[in-house]
Amino acid sequence: MYAAETIDRSWYIKNKYHDSYGNNHTEYQQINYYWNKTLSLRTSFGLPKYPTLSKIVKNILFISHGNSDVERGFSLLHRVPIKIDMIRAVQKSKSVYNQEQLSLKSLADREKKQSDKHEHTNEEMKKLIGRENQLLSTQKGLHDKQKKAQLLVGEGRQQLDNALKQADIIDAQTVNALIGAGDEQVKLISDELFKITDELLKIQNKRKNVLSHVQNKKQKMTTTANDRF
Repeated sequence: MYAAETIDRSWYIKNKYHDSYGNNHTEYQQINYYWNKTLSLRTSFGLPKYPTLSKIVKNILFISHGNSDVERGFSLLHRVPIKIDMIRAVQKSKSVYNQEQLSLKSLADREKKQSDKHEHTNEEMKKLIGRENQLLSTQKGLHDKQKKAQLLVGEGRQQLDNALKQADIIDAQTVNALIGAGDEQVKLISDELFKITDELLKIQNKRKNVLSHVQNKKQKMTTTANDRF
């Protein structure tokens, strides 16, 4: 078993030294050098000691370093011969690996794109809800002002009736002026309420459209996922 093999330290440690600051440093051998030594081991019958390990290492080094490193480390030294079938098999494995990596990258890109869209939709919904709440608060405040103004106008009309009954012309003129100002205030508040309500309806419709779009997209994704199975 390779795990139980006693490996010469010189196969993987090239040099040890101390720098001018007293720090310890270790310089390691190149990986081709180490495996060239290890896979050169023979049994007492002169056969390769680790034939299976040799194939695994060749494939790994071929994929990791390309054909040149493997050939320099093994083929030119005539330690581990490389057959054309093995090269083709490894090239095919590398091609499959590259395709898988591209597929994974494409999937990750799609997921990131969906995540960015989802985040953008969430931000848009937050802004719409925030604006809607602001408009609702403004609308409520205007309704309160409108009610107070209408009450004052109503009280003014009652005072005007009393003044006219008492034939108090001066008081009637004063109250009538106040009623006119109150009516003008009610009109201004009504105009502002109309604008606020119109914008509020637009915001609510836009929020509903965004929500409907998200729900339809989720439904479409669920249907597509089910069709795959």
